[in-house]
Amino acid sequence: MPKHKQTSSLLLIDADDRIVADILCIRCGNNLRDLHVADRCPNCHHPVSDSVHGDYLIHADRSLVRGLAESARVVEYGIAILGGLMALALVAVLVSARSLTAAVAPAYNTVFAGAVISPVIATIGLVLLTTRHTAAYYWVRFGNPRALLRFGLLFVLMLAIIVLSTVYFGYVALQIGTVVWFVVPLGAFFRGVEHLMRRVPNNQLAAFARAMLVGLLAFSALSIVIILIRYQTAADPSWEDSHIAFSAINCLGGIALGVATYQLLVRVRRTLDSIAN
Repeated sequence: MPKHKQTSSLLLIDADDRIVADILCIRCGNNLRDLHVADRCPNCHHPVSDSVHGDYLIHADRSLVRGLAESARVVEYGIAILGGLMALALVAVLVSARSLTAAVAPAYNTVFAGAVISPVIATIGLVLLTTRHTAAYYWVRFGNPRALLRFGLLFVLMLAIIVLSTVYFGYVALQIGTVVWFVVPLGAFFRGVEHLMRRVPNNQLAAFARAMLVGLLAFSALSIVIILIRYQTAADPSWEDSHIAFSAINCLGGIALGVATYQLLVRVRRTLDSIAN
């Protein structure tokens, strides 16, 4: 009897380039185990190699990459318009304020308002730039009983937290909900850009996008701290100085986050343009 080649469970393919792990087709979600890397998916006929090694954009059709570059340009312009409006508002705040200390609160509110509007641009970016799969793919990946149970328990837990927070901390819960409103789509957008840049591949820009996600989480966490301090200040005015200090720090952080996001999209668009041409 022929001796079978040994394979490691940590490997995706064996020495004969045959798949030895549960790899899902990136187009339809079909399990590709036991197929050869040079084969095509028996369900949708997409090349198996894309699902194993990655569908890198440097090998993709030029029209596809040009479309992604134009999409990145649309998001870039959206960020520039929002940033320009915020800059005008901040200038108006600084000009009308009697002192620098008095300008902190309205300046922070302006930056926070920009963050609340940003999900519109983030959603456009998610639609235009992130990878989408078929419903069959997502069902194969997340439709198993364990995943459904996990999502169900998480949903119930989040609903309970929202209800209890609204009952006992109405105003604070509303403000924290506003933070969640902008952090979720923006976080998903940065993750999408990271994934897109790994498909180029451009690990430097992927790391930049990951750093932006970390910065967003830091800005959001500090925003929640400011909300809690503001709530405490209403009962104890001695917290006012801490509120002003944290607001100033987060205001500067929010401006830096916006500028860095614009720089990220410019570099993403230029990278895609260089591939397309």
